Amino acid sequence: GDLQLPPAVKFVAAANPPEQAASGWDLSAPLANRFVHLTWNAPTVEQWTDWLTGDDTSDVSKISLDPTEWAKQFNQAKSLVAAFLRRRPGLLCEDVSKIAGRFPLAYATPRTWECAVRLLASCRVTGMDEAVLPLLAGSLGEPVAIEFATWLRQNDLPDPEELLKDPTAWTPDPRKPDQAFAVCLSVTAAALDGGPDLNKK
Repeated sequence: GDLQLPPAVKFVAAANPPEQAASGWDLSAPLANRFVHLTWNAPTVEQWTDWLTGDDTSDVSKISLDPTEWAKQFNQAKSLVAAFLRRRPGLLCEDVSKIAGRFPLAYATPRTWECAVRLLASCRVTGMDEAVLPLLAGSLGEPVAIEFATWLRQNDLPDPEELLKDPTAWTPDPRKPDQAFAVCLSVTAAALDGGPDLNKK
């Protein structure tokens, strides 16, 4: 409504699948497109009873992000997504009429691709590689996320700051113009960001 929340406030929602909820209904596609959808399985008996009988239920893992390093990874993630979409332009926007029945209802749009860029940068800066696919699937939908994650694995790109120091350290593959495009974008971003201190010994 009219209440403006501070920028640091994040929104989290939780829901059961419609068939398991009291008077449940499916989210509309526009509303679903504003969330990252993560699926939590029901706990096992062991997990639930461990929680039930435990003394401390406040154990929360905290992840710290280095803002400078995150900004570098964000620039590289933008380059990767741009290169992938130049190769697969049809995946920028999925046809909403063709995703009916998908659960969770995550699908690719410019909004969710921007979210995916931020999630990819965060995973890279924290070294949480195992979280990349679930988070991409939660924002883009599983079919697009799997294709993008496969492309990422096959196009391991050089460090742009290392290339600024030594441009001969990488040779483009003429069969992979999307890879060369991503490298050019990430090196440009690194150069505009100040790049490495080339005078430092």
